[in-house]
Amino acid sequence: MPDPSLPKRGMTSKIVIDATRQFPEEGGPESWPPVSRELLEEGAPNLFNEVDENWDDYLKNWPSSDS
Repeated sequence: MPDPSLPKRGMTSKIVIDATRQFPEEGGPESWPPVSRELLEEGAPNLFNEVDENWDDYLKNWPSSDS
């Protein structure tokens, strides 16, 4: 079905990304590399706890939606 928002047929700025992982029986690999979070936890084991503990400080000068 064509995109009704197109100013000119065949020209668009939209993109579809399929970010799903296939199972091996669907042609995907037997195993997947670790995701970014796993790599971060391995390389910097206390990072996520530190961010959680300091979250309010990180945002203290951020403009609020109330202003």
